Amino acid sequence: MFKYTVIKKCLFLVTLLLSSGILTAQLPEKIDSLITDSLRIENIDTLYKHHWNRESNQWETYQREIIIYNKNDDPIRTLTQEWNYDEKAWINVSQELFAYDKKGNEQEKLVQTWRPSFNDWVNTQLKTSYYNRFNERKEILFQEWQKPGEEWINTVRYIMDYNMDGLENNITISKYNSIKNEWEYYKKFELYYPGEYSYPNEIFIKNWNADTKKWSTEGKYEYLYNFRGDKTQEIRISWNNYTKQWLNGLKIMYQYGREGRLIEVIHQKWDYSKKKWVNFDKTLSEYNEEGELYMEIVYKWDYSLNQWIETNKFLYSDLTPEEQDKDAL
Repeated sequence: MFKYTVIKKCLFLVTLLLSSGILTAQLPEKIDSLITDSLRIENIDTLYKHHWNRESNQWETYQREIIIYNKNDDPIRTLTQEWNYDEKAWINVSQELFAYDKKGNEQEKLVQTWRPSFNDWVNTQLKTSYYNRFNERKEILFQEWQKPGEEWINTVRYIMDYNMDGLENNITISKYNSIKNEWEYYKKFELYYPGEYSYPNEIFIKNWNADTKKWSTEGKYEYLYNFRGDKTQEIRISWNNYTKQWLNGLKIMYQYGREGRLIEVIHQKWDYSKKKWVNFDKTLSEYNEEGELYMEIVYKWDYSLNQWIETNKFLYSDLTPEEQDKDAL
């Protein structure tokens, strides 16, 4: 991906911050100090996204992501913009701001959306992560910005537990009840491993019953992996509490190239009348010489023709719209 040189970096950064209005938003303390400390910024990536227009039979640029990294090559800001063909200009859509602790762990992630009428950013969501003494993430707190009160309001909390091998074995999700001013259980994920230092082959999903004060099974995920530890298959199954049976729902199959890059994803749904898995959609991925994602082609399964039909394709590059036109894609 194209990276600006250090000489261009500072000028581009100042222009970017001012033009996108980032300094006008009300930011959490960690995020605020992160943005104003420009010495931590090392490089900037720009990724342009193009989709194929079937009517005009050509590529059209529709979006770009500008990613700013710190000296540890961690992203500290991701700006998403869309291309306006009428105005011939990039329009802000959303941005994500990141803060890290001394160990390089992500502490905060702030999501903001662009408000064109006021030409400024509006806080949307704040994600805060906490870690235990083993540097394992033990809690994730999600908060939403309340405009009238100008404050962050708790919404969802994830609590992670680990077994003796340091493997994550429980994730408990709670929702915040603002009326009672307390957390209430919502959902739980129980992870099971076939052995030490492996990957989970089953995850059971349970819902909290506020009346019985007990967990009830909702469903489960089943996984398969290759020798690299890459996920090759995922099956999502629901539990029918009345018939006491497991019901197949969705199967996802992943295929990788020789270099270990994901090249194909196929979704299948369970056909209860035929009692078998049937194709639904698939995505093929292609990469450039540097190993970066270059193109994605999306297909839907046509049951009448019994074959895959291309529905869309996307091109990822570091070319501007002007350069893209010159390249005659």
